Amino acid sequence: MNYTACFTGRRPQKLSCGFDEGHPAAFAIKTKLYKLTRGLIVKKGVTRFMSGMALGTDFWGAEIVMELKNDYPQIALEAVIPCRNQSAVWKTEHKKRYNDILSRCDKVTILQEKYTSDCMVKRNRYMADKSNYVLAVWDGKNTGGTWSTIKYAVENKKSVYYVDTKDFKMKGVNVGRSEIKICT
Repeated sequence: MNYTACFTGRRPQKLSCGFDEGHPAAFAIKTKLYKLTRGLIVKKGVTRFMSGMALGTDFWGAEIVMELKNDYPQIALEAVIPCRNQSAVWKTEHKKRYNDILSRCDKVTILQEKYTSDCMVKRNRYMADKSNYVLAVWDGKNTGGTWSTIKYAVENKKSVYYVDTKDFKMKGVNVGRSEIKICT
Protein backbone atom coordinates (compact mmCIF):
# COMPACT_ATOMS: atom_id res chain seq x y z
CA MET A 1 0.00 0.00 0.00
CA ASN A 2 1.25 3.49 -0.83
CA TYR A 3 0.96 6.29 1.67
CA THR A 4 1.24 10.06 1.30
CA ALA A 5 2.62 12.80 3.55
CA CYS A 6 2.64 16.58 3.26
CA PHE A 7 4.67 19.36 4.83
CA THR A 8 3.45 22.43 6.69
CA GLY A 9 5.22 24.85 8.96
CA ARG A 10 6.25 28.27 10.06
CA ARG A 11 7.76 30.68 7.56
CA PRO A 12 11.37 31.77 8.12
CA GLN A 13 10.39 35.16 9.54
CA LYS A 14 8.52 33.30 12.33
CA LEU A 15 11.52 31.13 13.24
CA SER A 16 14.40 32.10 15.54
CA CYS A 17 16.83 31.53 12.66
CA GLY A 18 14.94 33.78 10.26
CA PHE A 19 16.26 33.35 6.72
CA ASP A 20 19.73 32.29 7.98
CA GLU A 21 19.91 28.62 7.02
CA GLY A 22 23.38 28.38 8.51
CA HIS A 23 21.94 29.17 11.95
CA PRO A 24 22.03 26.30 14.49
CA ALA A 25 18.22 26.41 14.82
CA ALA A 26 17.77 25.93 11.06
CA PHE A 27 20.25 23.05 11.12
CA ALA A 28 18.43 21.41 14.06
CA ILE A 29 15.02 21.77 12.43
CA LYS A 30 16.17 20.44 9.06
CA THR A 31 17.99 17.51 10.69
CA LYS A 32 14.87 16.46 12.61
CA LEU A 33 12.63 17.01 9.57
CA TYR A 34 14.97 14.75 7.58
CA LYS A 35 14.70 12.05 10.27
CA LEU A 36 10.91 12.28 10.33
CA THR A 37 10.69 12.12 6.53
CA ARG A 38 13.07 9.16 6.27
CA GLY A 39 11.21 7.43 9.11
CA LEU A 40 7.92 7.70 7.25
CA ILE A 41 9.50 6.11 4.19
CA VAL A 42 11.18 3.27 6.09
CA LYS A 43 8.63 2.56 8.84
CA LYS A 44 5.30 3.63 7.35
CA GLY A 45 5.75 2.99 3.63
CA VAL A 46 5.24 6.58 2.50
CA THR A 47 6.06 6.90 -1.19
CA ARG A 48 4.50 10.26 -2.06
CA PHE A 49 5.19 13.65 -0.52
CA MET A 50 3.53 17.00 -1.11
CA SER A 51 4.98 20.45 -0.57
CA GLY A 52 2.96 23.66 -0.64
CA MET A 53 6.10 25.42 -1.92
CA ALA A 54 6.11 28.26 0.61
CA LEU A 55 9.38 29.63 1.95
CA GLY A 56 10.87 27.77 4.90
CA THR A 57 9.43 24.40 5.90
CA ASP A 58 7.86 23.66 2.52
CA PHE A 59 11.15 24.29 0.69
CA TRP A 60 13.09 22.27 3.25
CA GLY A 61 10.67 19.36 3.02
CA ALA A 62 10.83 19.34 -0.78
CA GLU A 63 14.63 19.45 -0.76
CA ILE A 64 14.80 16.64 1.81
CA VAL A 65 12.57 14.45 -0.36
CA MET A 66 14.74 15.17 -3.41
CA GLU A 67 17.83 14.18 -1.40
CA LEU A 68 16.17 11.01 -0.11
CA LYS A 69 15.25 10.00 -3.67
CA ASN A 70 18.91 9.01 -4.08
CA ASP A 71 18.40 6.18 -1.57
CA TYR A 72 14.67 5.63 -2.12
CA PRO A 73 13.98 6.07 -5.86
CA GLN A 74 10.38 4.91 -5.41
CA ILE A 75 9.36 8.13 -3.65
CA ALA A 76 7.76 11.02 -5.50
CA LEU A 77 7.36 14.73 -4.82
CA GLU A 78 4.33 16.79 -5.77
CA ALA A 79 4.40 20.58 -5.59
CA VAL A 80 0.98 21.94 -4.68
CA ILE A 81 0.82 25.56 -5.80
CA PRO A 82 -1.98 27.62 -4.24
CA CYS A 83 -2.03 30.11 -7.14
CA ARG A 84 0.02 30.49 -10.29
CA ASN A 85 1.68 33.72 -9.10
CA GLN A 86 2.67 32.37 -5.66
CA SER A 87 6.27 33.60 -5.91
CA ALA A 88 5.54 36.92 -7.68
CA VAL A 89 6.64 39.20 -4.81
CA TRP A 90 9.55 37.08 -3.55
CA LYS A 91 13.21 38.05 -3.75
CA THR A 92 15.11 36.83 -6.81
CA GLU A 93 17.09 34.27 -4.79
CA HIS A 94 13.88 32.72 -3.44
CA LYS A 95 12.27 32.62 -6.90
CA LYS A 96 15.35 30.85 -8.26
CA ARG A 97 15.21 28.21 -5.53
CA TYR A 98 11.44 27.84 -6.02
CA ASN A 99 11.87 27.28 -9.76
CA ASP A 100 14.71 24.83 -9.18
CA ILE A 101 12.55 22.75 -6.84
CA LEU A 102 9.60 22.88 -9.26
CA SER A 103 11.80 21.67 -12.12
CA ARG A 104 12.68 18.54 -10.13
CA CYS A 105 9.19 17.66 -8.88
CA ASP A 106 7.46 14.57 -10.19
CA LYS A 107 4.17 16.43 -10.37
CA VAL A 108 3.05 20.07 -10.12
CA THR A 109 -0.55 20.85 -9.19
CA ILE A 110 -1.77 24.46 -9.49
CA LEU A 111 -4.99 24.87 -7.53
CA GLN A 112 -6.11 28.21 -8.97
CA GLU A 113 -4.90 30.89 -11.35
CA LYS A 114 -4.99 34.00 -9.15
CA TYR A 115 -4.30 34.80 -5.54
CA THR A 116 -7.30 35.02 -3.21
CA SER A 117 -7.34 35.56 0.53
CA ASP A 118 -8.17 31.89 1.12
CA CYS A 119 -5.91 30.19 -1.46
CA MET A 120 -3.30 29.16 1.12
CA VAL A 121 -5.98 27.57 3.32
CA LYS A 122 -7.35 25.73 0.27
CA ARG A 123 -3.84 24.48 -0.52
CA ASN A 124 -3.26 23.25 3.02
CA ARG A 125 -6.59 21.45 3.16
CA TYR A 126 -6.03 19.90 -0.27
CA MET A 127 -2.72 18.46 0.95
CA ALA A 128 -4.11 17.28 4.29
CA ASP A 129 -7.09 15.67 2.57
CA LYS A 130 -4.82 13.70 0.26
CA SER A 131 -2.30 12.71 2.95
CA ASN A 132 -2.10 9.99 5.54
CA TYR A 133 0.53 11.94 7.46
CA VAL A 134 1.29 15.61 8.04
CA LEU A 135 4.87 16.67 8.82
CA ALA A 136 5.11 20.06 10.47
CA VAL A 137 7.54 22.57 11.90
CA TRP A 138 5.57 24.19 14.68
CA ASP A 139 6.02 26.21 17.87
CA GLY A 140 2.98 24.76 19.64
CA LYS A 141 0.97 28.00 19.46
CA ASN A 142 -2.69 27.74 18.55
CA THR A 143 -2.53 30.49 15.94
CA GLY A 144 -1.61 30.81 12.28
CA GLY A 145 -1.72 28.68 9.18
CA THR A 146 0.39 25.84 10.57
CA TRP A 147 -1.92 25.48 13.56
CA SER A 148 -4.99 25.60 11.32
CA THR A 149 -3.55 22.87 9.12
CA ILE A 150 -2.63 20.68 12.10
CA LYS A 151 -6.07 21.18 13.63
CA TYR A 152 -7.78 20.37 10.32
CA ALA A 153 -5.63 17.26 9.86
CA VAL A 154 -6.37 16.00 13.36
CA GLU A 155 -10.11 16.66 12.93
CA ASN A 156 -9.88 14.50 9.80
CA LYS A 157 -8.05 11.72 11.64
CA LYS A 158 -4.63 12.24 10.03
CA SER A 159 -1.41 11.44 11.87
CA VAL A 160 0.67 14.53 12.55
CA TYR A 161 4.36 14.60 13.45
CA TYR A 162 6.23 17.80 14.06
CA VAL A 163 9.53 19.37 14.96
CA ASP A 164 9.03 21.69 17.92
CA THR A 165 10.77 24.99 17.15
CA LYS A 166 11.35 25.66 20.86
CA ASP A 167 13.23 22.51 21.88
CA PHE A 168 13.83 20.89 18.44
CA LYS A 169 12.32 17.60 19.58
CA MET A 170 10.22 15.41 17.32
CA LYS A 171 6.69 15.04 18.60
CA GLY A 172 3.35 13.62 17.57
CA VAL A 173 -0.21 14.87 17.77
CA ASN A 174 -2.88 12.38 18.77
CA VAL A 175 -6.59 12.78 18.47
CA GLY A 176 -8.55 12.90 21.68
CA ARG A 177 -12.32 13.44 21.30
CA SER A 178 -12.41 17.13 20.39
CA GLU A 179 -9.02 18.16 21.61
CA ILE A 180 -5.46 17.75 20.51
CA LYS A 181 -3.10 15.97 22.85
CA ILE A 182 0.62 16.37 22.36
CA CYS A 183 2.81 13.39 23.12
CA THR A 184 6.60 13.15 22.90
